[in-house]
Amino acid sequence: YILGGFLLLSSSLHAEIVINEVMPCNISTMYNKENYNFSGVIEFYNNGEESVSLKGMTLTHFKKNKTSDKTELKGTWEINQDISVKGGKYALLWMDESTAQNHASFKLDADGGYITLYKGETRIDSIYYYAMEPHISFGRYGSNLGYMIPTLKAENSFCVSHKKNNRCEAPTLSRKPGIIEETFKLSLS
Repeated sequence: YILGGFLLLSSSLHAEIVINEVMPCNISTMYNKENYNFSGVIEFYNNGEESVSLKGMTLTHFKKNKTSDKTELKGTWEINQDISVKGGKYALLWMDESTAQNHASFKLDADGGYITLYKGETRIDSIYYYAMEPHISFGRYGSNLGYMIPTLKAENSFCVSHKKNNRCEAPTLSRKPGIIEETFKLSLS
């Protein structure tokens, strides 16, 4: 009974980690201070209350084949660093082929791909993302999954679209644009 309870608890703790946001086309959004560049990045989020270490978990990346809907393995990496995600917090993993702390051994593919996080043989989480453009991320907002304005290390934007050229619905302005020389109130809806 105790052993079964322990295994259940252990599985429950790891199940709290999700791949929250993916940004393979990070041209100038989030600066990578360790490598002095703008690398692709994966954001993990811990839904639980306890801190969870990613050390020993395996991250796989399948890239989309350009001529078919099939995917092919691009990279597998066992996380050999002590990357802890505190309860209710975020952690970034730079995808830049570096061996530094919080960096993975392969890059993300901007043409789309499938990322999976495993603990042993157990799949913890996975996310399939479509072709990406600069300054857009792909992630979760509640039960929605889609393109969004990047919000790395913060709660994801409510603006989710399944079309990469339709980032968010345009706001409606209470006044037409142009040169205006008097003070006025502007409302957005």
